[in-house]
Amino acid sequence: MFRTTVRMLFAVLFAAAVCIGQPAQATQAASPGCSGYGCDGKYAYSVGCTVSYRVVNMSYIYDGAGNNIGYVQLWWSDTCQTNWARVVRTTSYTGYSLYASAIRLTDGVGYGASGGPGSSDVRTLMVYAPVAIVQACGFIGSYGACISG
Repeated sequence: MFRTTVRMLFAVLFAAAVCIGQPAQATQAASPGCSGYGCDGKYAYSVGCTVSYRVVNMSYIYDGAGNNIGYVQLWWSDTCQTNWARVVRTTSYTGYSLYASAIRLTDGVGYGASGGPGSSDVRTLMVYAPVAIVQACGFIGSYGACISG
């Protein structure tokens, strides 16, 4: 009986030592698929720049009769220090085409995106702008607005 107890105690202690001696698996947040100016022209959602992002400026877009038909947004990624523009149509009329642009004002690098009639929103590719001002413009049909941030 004593030998069985000693063997069991030894087995438990050995198993505990093996478990304690194993290094823990480190988990890291996925790093984005671009950095710095290498993010220019990339789609934020494809390269991981939307881990931490927010709208930094927004303006409504009105038609000729003063009806709100949508809005333009300037987005910022804390993860990649980039901006991009988004235009959203809020009117039920689907005959308008959409256009968005985001331009880094220091050097004029920018990207545009368009959607045909029936599109509800469009997003541009990113521009790296940790300190630079970026202008975002959006058009729904021939009606538009521009913002910066």
